[in-house]
Amino acid sequence: MKRAFAITEQEIQVPDEISGVDPIDSFSKLLIRCGMLENSLQGERRRADVAQRELLLGMLEVSDALDRIHRRTVEGASSPELLKLLSDGVAATRRLLLQKLARASVTPMRLAGMSPAPDLADIVGYVDHVHLPDETVFEQPVEGFMWRSDVLRRAHVVVVRHPTSETEPDEIGD
Repeated sequence: MKRAFAITEQEIQVPDEISGVDPIDSFSKLLIRCGMLENSLQGERRRADVAQRELLLGMLEVSDALDRIHRRTVEGASSPELLKLLSDGVAATRRLLLQKLARASVTPMRLAGMSPAPDLADIVGYVDHVHLPDETVFEQPVEGFMWRSDVLRRAHVVVVRHPTSETEPDEIGD
């Protein structure tokens, strides 16, 4: 029986055209090419991320527009049947858009009732409320979104504060 991995004394023929090639020099050149290709690939990934980010932000603008239409339709509709039809259509379209965004790893921030994290949200107003904890998010006028583990869009939040005698008149009240 012949052994599969037997060592033989046969020489391997080297083609004449590579007999003068320095293997260390060739390997060094190969490493340099690999490094250049890796840098090029990283650059392409960054450009693709920037393009995808712009697309996702555009989709969020569409979602916001649908949400505004939905709210205005509810406020100003003349016929209950038309109101229901328009409202359901816009709400379904927005849900579909948010599902597509979720498939692209875009998820809404859930900040209501939490302290506003400075890296996630901008405080755009205050509401006086004695029954809720001070410095917690009461409302998100502009919803924030995460993309993968990065902030895609910061949230705009209204924060609870306990009433004082020095309430500023231009801020949101209860």
